Amino acid sequence: MQETKQNDISKNKNTLIANVIFACCLFILTILFLSTNTSAYLTRSVLGAIVIACAVYNFVLGRTKNKLSGKQITFSILVMIAVVFNIVSDILFVSNFALGASFVAASRICLVSAFIVLAGFSLRDSVISVVIFALCFLIITLNKNFMFYGYNILIFSFVAVISLMVGKSISNCFRVNNKLVYSFIVAGVVFLFLSDLFQIYYLFAGEIKALNILSVAFYYPAMFVLALSILIVNQNFISKTRI
Repeated sequence: MQETKQNDISKNKNTLIANVIFACCLFILTILFLSTNTSAYLTRSVLGAIVIACAVYNFVLGRTKNKLSGKQITFSILVMIAVVFNIVSDILFVSNFALGASFVAASRICLVSAFIVLAGFSLRDSVISVVIFALCFLIITLNKNFMFYGYNILIFSFVAVISLMVGKSISNCFRVNNKLVYSFIVAGVVFLFLSDLFQIYYLFAGEIKALNILSVAFYYPAMFVLALSILIVNQNFISKTRI
């Protein structure tokens, strides 16, 4: 019994160390990305590879250490797909905005689907999402410096998707079970949401450098939290969730 506990502690330490290494690599390389003129293709590909490796590592570890439910496996796969789509969009954005934006939207839809898999969908999800969308709509339309360049439908469709993403993740926190798990996910989703908004403002409201820096600064921590959420859900999620 004592030997088993020691093995579990050792495995937990190894898991912690591995994720700390992933986080440190992302932090250091993000600083380099923001402070040097290194090729955007190279830096985004390397950072993306680290995030994908983190997500895969946590999924494999979760499956090895726990007997997972169908919800947990589906959630993990959808989050990993979302992460991959994000990385693809990062690379495409360098040369093709419309295609890059499409992959970003697809990744956010995958995240929304993952949250629905865990907790279903309710009227509360819609109400919170609509409120967030309305606030974003006002922030964009009331800014006289915001130029749509003919992308009105694309921009507001994307804002609707990320509003649903945040609204659904926040709404899940009101459920009886898994509050800590859902709260952890919200942290990553809010960071991702802010990164998206900063990037939208950067692209369509004057290309202020500070906004691009903030977008990147929020983006990679968000990706790390979402990659880590795979392990958190697989270790701590209670399958039978009540509203």
